[in-house]
Order: sequence, then structure tokens, then C-alpha cells
Amino acid sequence: MEQEQNMSLEELRQLATEAFKNGYMPDVSSFSEADARFLLSEMVIFNRALCARNQKLREQTANLERRLAEAEAQAKQHQMKPTLQALEQSEQNLAEEFYALQLLQQVSTELIQAEDDRDLNEKILDAALSITRADYASLQLFFQDRGESGELELLAHRGFTEQAADFWKRVTPTNRSSCGRALRSRQRVIVSDVTTCGFLNGKDEQEAYLQNGIRAVQSTPLLSRSGTLIGMFSTHWSQPYSLGERTVRHLDILARLAADLIDRKHKKAESERLMKELTEREALHKAIFDNAPEGIVVCDRQARILMANPAAEALYNRPVPYGQGVESHSSLYIMRPEGTIHDPHELPLSRSALHGETCRQEELRIEWPDGQQRWVLVNSEPILDAEGERSGAVAIFQDITPIKKLEQARQEDEEKFAKAFFNNPGFMFISEAGSGRIIEANEAYFHLTGFTRDEVIGHSTLELGIISQEQRQMIAGTVLAEDGVSNQGVSVRRKSGETRQTIFSVDVITMGGQQYFVGTGLDITDQVQAEAALQRAKEQAEAANRAKSEFLSNMSHEIRTPMNGIMGMIQLARMKTKESKTKEYLGYASEASDHLLELINDVLDLSKIEAGKLEPNIQSLRLREVVMSSMELLAVKAREKSIELEHRIEDNVPDQLMGDPGHLRQVLMNLLNNAVKFTDRGWVRLSVSRDSSPASRDKAVRLRFQVQDTGIGIPEGIQDKIFKSFEQVKTSHHTKYGGTGLGLSISRRLVELMNGNIRVDSREGEGSTFTFTIELGMAKPESGEKEVSP
Repeated sequence: MEQEQNMSLEELRQLATEAFKNGYMPDVSSFSEADARFLLSEMVIFNRALCARNQKLREQTANLERRLAEAEAQAKQHQMKPTLQALEQSEQNLAEEFYALQLLQQVSTELIQAEDDRDLNEKILDAALSITRADYASLQLFFQDRGESGELELLAHRGFTEQAADFWKRVTPTNRSSCGRALRSRQRVIVSDVTTCGFLNGKDEQEAYLQNGIRAVQSTPLLSRSGTLIGMFSTHWSQPYSLGERTVRHLDILARLAADLIDRKHKKAESERLMKELTEREALHKAIFDNAPEGIVVCDRQARILMANPAAEALYNRPVPYGQGVESHSSLYIMRPEGTIHDPHELPLSRSALHGETCRQEELRIEWPDGQQRWVLVNSEPILDAEGERSGAVAIFQDITPIKKLEQARQEDEEKFAKAFFNNPGFMFISEAGSGRIIEANEAYFHLTGFTRDEVIGHSTLELGIISQEQRQMIAGTVLAEDGVSNQGVSVRRKSGETRQTIFSVDVITMGGQQYFVGTGLDITDQVQAEAALQRAKEQAEAANRAKSEFLSNMSHEIRTPMNGIMGMIQLARMKTKESKTKEYLGYASEASDHLLELINDVLDLSKIEAGKLEPNIQSLRLREVVMSSMELLAVKAREKSIELEHRIEDNVPDQLMGDPGHLRQVLMNLLNNAVKFTDRGWVRLSVSRDSSPASRDKAVRLRFQVQDTGIGIPEGIQDKIFKSFEQVKTSHHTKYGGTGLGLSISRRLVELMNGNIRVDSREGEGSTFTFTIELGMAKPESGEKEVSP
């Protein structure tokens, strides 16, 4: 207060002026000094109070503003939370969008860089799984040419079991799955929950989804830029799942990218395939062109030769004038059929190239430098471009020289046939198969029948009475059924009524679509008569031979009985005499008598066989006893020559059999005796086994006997003769052993009598093997004997 009292007037006025300006007091410039001072004092007091209050208000205001700011901040924070959340969501969405775009960019790069179709398929599935966060994925390729509306074929999958893959291996538009529905509509199909989907309710496809753990599925068609369906990729979830707009948009991008890449790769593969086919076709055409047996020549529209294959060059046998004018064709020496040089402008190839003419089956001749000529058959026609304009011509040359030679040979053959036909000493004729009318015959036929040519030609043998109707029908039927007859005997009636015996053959030929008989034959009347006389003489000789054989057979006992007596007396004389010289002479006589008896036995046996009186004596026999008895009879002789005599019978050979033991023993003795006789060192072996060929009757067995030796052997050139009667091996090694030459012949007859055969394998100086098979009946085994099964 004292401070305000001590203020000068000027200071107060200044303070009042500021207060007046601020609207706190009136203008005091007109007041007196006292009034003004009083008023100013009061105003100072008020101002001070006012200032204090203002300060307080300012503090309160600041506090309020602070609180208001805090309140506003709090309020602002509450109001911006949805916005912040939206911004945060947008930021997250942008991040996910950026990630998805980066993923699609990466997938695009990987798909473009895929090495093959399988790699591309796998990358498409990986991208689909990443975008949709699905559990399974599948990729299918569409084939329009399968069925009426096409078919989807499963190419690759992720997570499918073999059962699921097999179920969706083939999908047609009638399939009720999501991909089947998408196939029909060509639009994406989304199933958020398989269990609530209407078009799947109660269907096999719904059951298949659920069995494989699939609750949600989407199928996106892969369409080319032109809208053509290429394939389908599907993703599957194990839980119900709904796709967002962003995921759907990304699937669209992936579908477009995958469709473009698959379409591009398929087009590239198709282009490569077409290029390969074109290359192969060009190679094929070139191979055909180069290796064609016919000559091929191509020229331009001015008839200048552009191409000629090796066959054409070989056919010309001259340098081909490539690229030269039409006149150059004269250097190829192409001639007309009559042999004159052909005008180059008139050649078939030139006419086709210059005038568009098509030439067919024209014959030409080509002369080679050595003067040889070849016949060719030419076909030529013009070559037209895409606009139908003539661009050149092509000609094909076929070498018909062999055909021409064949025609010439045929003409020569016809001339030869005519000569052979008309000059043949045997009769020949040609007649129509149906009517029997004779259209040609030779002089021998006219001579045989006694008719003239005018009387025969145009008439049948029935009309002329040459053969009977029965013979004609029989011969014609046989010829048509068997396409001919050979060496048929026919009686021919001559014009004079005489009958002649003929033998002829008939063949069927076809000329002009009609069948003809061509007959050839001989008049054998004289031969028939001679043969009849010869047959009578043969019958008489055979009767005499049988009488001789019967005589020898009947004389068997009368001859053998005195012979046995002589041999017995010689043996008694040797036993009684003590003089060595006499014993020596009697020994010679005994050997001679043995040899004589062997000769008599062989001759008598052979006579019995030829007389048909040698009959088998079928009875029960023991095979091993027969073999042993044969071996024992020759054992002494074998020991004297110091050779081994062996035998072996296989275990599967039955012992109790039915047959002729005498005949079997005789064959064995003959073979074993020869083996011992012609073996000076080594061994003789008899082996018996079962033969693999079947027997000709039931309850029978075929046995194989082999007699082997290490003797002197038999020359190869005469092995087929030793089984003939009175045949011996005539060599210096064999003649010293003697013999009648009847043993093997008799053995062969006896073996054949036992339904068998015999043969020999031998090498001179190394030994022989005689093998024979016979057929014996199976006998019922005696008590206690084990039966051997066949």
C-alpha cells in the first residue's frame, strides 16, 4: 500500500492507462490529482487482488487443462482403440499380403524353373498348401478325348493314402465330388464342411472324404487363356475350414500361373513332339526315297531335274543332269518302245512339269553305256503347291526288264509247249472241264483213237464213244476233287471198235476264268500183255521156290539125323584111338562136320522162313536164364581167346515174360558168336534194357539188346548189306574167319518175327555194336516173385 502511495503520478497514470486498456477501470486523465490518486490507489488494491485471483485461476486453469488433457488423452485413447486395432489388422494384412505376394513370386520363379513335369506338379502342390494352409493337396490333368465329356487323371498328390489316391485316380463329370462338380461347371467349388454339404450328403464321395480324414475341400479349375480346361488342383483340410477373400484371390493367381505354365509346357512338349515327328517323317521320307526299289525323279516346273534317288541313278546308269534344261534329258538315252530316241519335251516327266499332264503306265527303254537296254514303266504327275499352282513334277520308274524277259520266256515256253504237245510220242489233249469237249489234241491222240482232227476237235469223248460215261464221270469227279489224277488206267475204244489199255494223268488249269483238263498218257496195251506174261512166269517161279523151300524144310530131319551120327562116330573114334596123327585127322573132320552142320542148320532155317513155316513158339520164359545159357555156351570159346565176356541186365527189366525163348536164344547166340569170332583181344558185352518206344499191344514190353565188341569192325560202306542172305564182309581181315553169311539174315528175320528191328553201328578196326529190339508179353509173376512195373 505504501509502495502505491509513494508512486508518482506519472507511474499511476501509466498503470491506470494499462488498466483502462485492459477494461479494468475508466479513463482517469480528466480527474484531479487527488481524485485520481485515490482512485488509482483503490484500483491498485483491487488489481492486486485481481491479479492474485487471476494467478489462482491460472493455476486452476492449468490444473484443469492438465486434467482435461489427461482426460482428453484418456478419452482419445479410448476412441482410437478400434482404429488402432484396424490399423494393426491392416498392417498385419499388408504383411500377409506382402508375404503371399513374395510367396507367389517365389513360386512363379520356381515353377518357371521346374525341370520336368513331375517337378512342376510338386511345386504347384507345395504352393497350394502354403497359400491355403491345407493338410492335403492333389493335382489332376484333364483329357478331353476320354469318354463323352472328358476325364480328370490324378497326376500328383500330397498326404493321400493309396486308397484315397486310387478313389480319385479317375474323375468324370458324373462324379459327385468337389472336383467332379468343378469339372462340370468349370468354376471353383468350396466345401467348408463335408458333413453339412448338400450335394455330398449320402454319397460315396462323402464317405470317401470322411474315411480319409477330410472335412473341408476346395477344387480350382486350371483354365488356359482361351478358357480351355487344362486340369484341376484341390486342397483339403482335416477340420472344417472357410476360405477368405485374400486366400481365394491368391488361389486365382496360383491357378492362372499354374495353368499358364502347364499349358506352356504342354504346348512346348507338343511342339517338340510335332518337331520330332516332322524330323522323323522327313527321315522316313528320305529313307523311303533313298531306299525305294523304284526310281524316283523330281523336277521343277521347267522340267529341270532337282532330285533323283539311288534307284533312279542306277536305272539311268549315266550322270543325272541336275538343274539343266529339258533338252539335257536326251543325255539319259531314253527311247520309245520301238527303240527310237525320245523327244525330251515329250517324256512323261516333262509333260507333267510343263503342261500339268498326268501320265500312267507308259513303257520306255533306257540304253546303258555298254549297249544294254532296260525296260521301264513310268508314272508321272504334277506337283501342286498350297495355292494349287504347279511347282514341278515327280516320276516313278519301275524296272520291268525281268517282266519283259519273262514275257519273252513265256512266249518261248509256249512255243516249246506247242512243240512238246504236238510232237510228244505220248497222247495229249486239252478239254473243257464242264462239257468235256476237246479243244486241242496231238497226233498221238488221233493215232490212238483212230479219229481225224476234224472229227475230234469240238466233240467230247462221250460223243465219240472213246470212253464210257461211267469212266468219264469217275475221272472228272476225281480230277475236280483232288485237283488232278496221276497214272490212271483207262480203257479206250478206238473208232474201229478195238479196245486199248492206256495210263494217263490229268491236271486242272484255269484260263480266262474257265477250267480245263490237260491230259497226257501212253498206250500200254503191249506192256500190259507183256506184264501179264511176266506175272505168270513170276508166279510159276515163286511156286517153284516155295516147293524148293518146302522140300528143304521137309528134309531137315533126314539131313540132320545122319549128320549127327557122323559127328558122333568121329567123337567116339577120337576117344578110342591113341595114335596122335589119327586124332589130328579126326579133329579136322570134327571141325569140318561142325561147320557143315552149322551150314545145314542155317540153310534149313532160312528155307523154313522163306516157306513161311517158321512160327513163334510163345511160352513163359525167364529172361535171365535165356541170357545166362547163351553166355555159358560161348564162355569156353571166349576163354580160349583170352577175351572178357560180360553181361548186364537193368533192374527195371522184368524177368518173367511171354515169348519164344528158342528164337531169342538163337539171335543172341548168332550175335555173341560173331562177336567172339571177330574179336581177338578186349571184351564182348551184352546189355539188356527197356526201350522207350511204346509196345504195339497191351500187357507187353519192348526190350533193347546190345552186343558190343572190340573186334575188327565192319567197313561203313557195306554195313547195310550184312543182314542180307549169303552176304559176307569181303575184306582180308574177315575172309579168314569163314561163315555162311546167313546168321545175320536169319537173326533179322527172327527179330522181325518178334515185332522188332535190328541195326549195327561199327568202325573198322574199333569194334561193332549190334542193337535189336523185340516185343515180349508180360507174364503173371509166380508166387514169391516180385513184379517189375512197366
